[in-house]
Amino acid sequence: MLVNEQDKKLMSLMAYLYRNNNKWLNLRDLMLYIKVSRKTLNSYIDRLEYTFSDLVKFTISGSMLKINLDSKFGLLTMQRTFLNKSLIINILKQTFFQTNIDKLDIAINFNVSETSIYRSIKFLNNSLDGVYDLNYSYSDLHFIGNEEEIRKFYINLFIETNSSPKNWVFSDLLNQESVNVIVRNIIPYIHGEICYTHFEYIKFGIAVSIIRFKQGYKIDSNRNNNQLINIVQALSKNQEIINFIKKEFPKSVCSLEDVLYQILVYFFSDNFLFFILDPREVIGDKFDYYKYYSYYEKNINFLIEKYNLTVKNKKELYKQIFTYFKFKISNVDGVDFFVDHSKYFLDYVKFFNLEFHKDLSLILQDYLNLFHSDSKYKLDDLIYNFYILWPDLIPQLIKSSMKPKVLIISHYDYYYAKTLESIINLWFENVMDIQTFNECEINFEKLRQSNYDVVISDFVINDDIGDKVIFSFEQLPSMNEISDLILEIFQKHIESILKKYPEEFKTFGKTLGY
Repeated sequence: MLVNEQDKKLMSLMAYLYRNNNKWLNLRDLMLYIKVSRKTLNSYIDRLEYTFSDLVKFTISGSMLKINLDSKFGLLTMQRTFLNKSLIINILKQTFFQTNIDKLDIAINFNVSETSIYRSIKFLNNSLDGVYDLNYSYSDLHFIGNEEEIRKFYINLFIETNSSPKNWVFSDLLNQESVNVIVRNIIPYIHGEICYTHFEYIKFGIAVSIIRFKQGYKIDSNRNNNQLINIVQALSKNQEIINFIKKEFPKSVCSLEDVLYQILVYFFSDNFLFFILDPREVIGDKFDYYKYYSYYEKNINFLIEKYNLTVKNKKELYKQIFTYFKFKISNVDGVDFFVDHSKYFLDYVKFFNLEFHKDLSLILQDYLNLFHSDSKYKLDDLIYNFYILWPDLIPQLIKSSMKPKVLIISHYDYYYAKTLESIINLWFENVMDIQTFNECEINFEKLRQSNYDVVISDFVINDDIGDKVIFSFEQLPSMNEISDLILEIFQKHIESILKKYPEEFKTFGKTLGY
């Protein structure tokens, strides 16, 4: 991430507090966790309280700290907040929109010294190394490098730092609805289903391309793909697009077709062909699609058989993975340069089935070694995308690994127990395997030796029935009480994993608050 070491520690502290929301925490434990002194910890807490004053309430009592989070707060929001407050992000945004700005203007605008500007740009260039093939000039305040790479950087920057879909950061230069019109006219030429995130990426890409082209920057590209050129020619006859280009480029000496080509050329690189053309039918030979297909088929079938999983349309899944992986590997935002999308997700999801997670990690590392040995890509992001591209994968893993067996016993009314079963199943049928006790005698020793994980009763159970979770619902439970039951079951599941893998989960157990 493009944040300095202090901000990384602040985010680590905030993430820890987030995982332990509404719990009293010892300040000494927090000092040890982020490896700072008490004085530094106090300053960190003050800064977090100021930064998130509208979303987080901090309470300190002696040596203890507790936070209460607003339900709107999230860890990705936290990352974007730190990014948008950083000096280097503000420098990058201001110099993108105002190419004639100088260091004195920036120093005055952000109330910083030129030395701070120099350090921030040096930090940026060190961070870029090995990720983007770019260098930011301190003397000229602009990027030096390939124009396509520069546009890629800015597109990712503006998307990843945008905190709300209502924000349109280009409003001073471009009308949002006008750009939406361009995207809507492009969509019919895109292969596959378009969702909101695709639409936004194209919209931001077009906005960045228009602004860069207006500033005099072009992408040099050989026009050797007839299908893509045909798309430009067809779009250049669209009246809405003609009106837009005439309005935005009234004095352009280029033909309408050339202007449109420069607006869209970023999307005509190999990295995006999978969204415009069908990889199985059109570009299979160029990218050796079937080599990838065979790899996915072999390894996904292995996972299906080993973990008793299902997928409705394997071929569609292979195509989705191929398309996304090729695009993600080409798009450097996958290494979490701006916002780390995968970390917090994977921290939780791997608990659903640790063995599956390990197998998947090995398969995808092998994938990178075979097909992208020189990739800048981060393995965690490939794993993240695999989890979300496979339909219903996570629910299947949850069911297979942590669906507890629940027994409901009523001492007074069998039909009350059946009613409880139906109420809990209404919301949690896929989370629990519930049965109602229907034997003639209650044998607590037999119950202790049974494979039930949870026992729900309408009386107090004082007998030793092992490590089973016991809940008493003597009257119909509220949603809060049922939620408490689910939370207790989940905690027990996590604790069992921590016991099974003590070393591997020692650190993460603390993060979760166990």
